[in-house]
Amino acid sequence: MTQLVQDAVRVLKRFYVDHFDTWATMKDQPSDLWGLAAVSIVNIARLLNDNALLTPALLECCILGGSVTRGFKHEDGSREYLSSGDAQLCIDARTAIMKVSVQSGVNILVQKPAAACKSFDACRAELLDF
Repeated sequence: MTQLVQDAVRVLKRFYVDHFDTWATMKDQPSDLWGLAAVSIVNIARLLNDNALLTPALLECCILGGSVTRGFKHEDGSREYLSSGDAQLCIDARTAIMKVSVQSGVNILVQKPAAACKSFDACRAELLDF
């Protein structure tokens, strides 16, 4: 890998981090590296066989939902797309994430309150506000 490629990947990894807590709290992210640009980052990560870069880029593609199929439009007007396998992976992962999210919400709302709760309704109201 050339020094130029190494430098570019190092910059990308400052924003596409493979630690969820770091990713979730990042504030200063250049907007041109997010959204459909993640399609290019996935392809770069695949080309370089870099799973640390691939994971957060695929997560970003999953967040995009169906718009990921439009691909990333380069400045010259050309479009770059995910491979069919990566597109399918994003669709399947998004479905799985949604199922887990819904089930988690249901589990919170149907649980009996903790022993410290004096009233089921009061504790349930707190959970709903949460």
